[in-house]
Amino acid sequence: MMKTYGGDNSDKQLGGDFEEWTTWGSWGACSKTCGPGITVRIRTCSGGKCRETSELAQQECRLADCATTAKPSQPATTEAPCEYGILCEQERMYKYLKKEVKELLEEDRKLLQTTKGANTELAVILGGTVILILGIILLCIIRCVDRKMEENKRIKREAKRKQKEKDQVGVPSTSRSFTSMK
Repeated sequence: MMKTYGGDNSDKQLGGDFEEWTTWGSWGACSKTCGPGITVRIRTCSGGKCRETSELAQQECRLADCATTAKPSQPATTEAPCEYGILCEQERMYKYLKKEVKELLEEDRKLLQTTKGANTELAVILGGTVILILGIILLCIIRCVDRKMEENKRIKREAKRKQKEKDQVGVPSTSRSFTSMK
């Protein structure tokens, strides 16, 4: 069905008294890519005898049927066929979704328990790592102290040796040889 619209939005018959109009333009693109839509075309007044300066015509269009989406698989049911059409379908879908939600919640609960266990294991691992690092630091400190003690012993031995040499400078040579034999 084709309708035309003027400035006062009243339906008019094409042609007739309005011979001052230009020819119709081509139909525009359909308003929808699938399913029922609307397409329009325009003509303008080419002389001074037109009531409006332009006129619009529209008609229904259908480029293609819209693809139907597949329904999710429904759980097996022993219910009797439903007599209420869409309401029954909604009830079945509700039960299906309710089952899906329960399964997802159960998976989340299991995941949460696993995560809680992992947190405990993580704390044990981190505690062990801290103890290991502290042990390594302690060993480094012990090694540094040990080296310092060895250095101090060496310095003391060197000081004693120098002191002995200094003390022996005033003693006769026989004593010196006797002392060095010890």
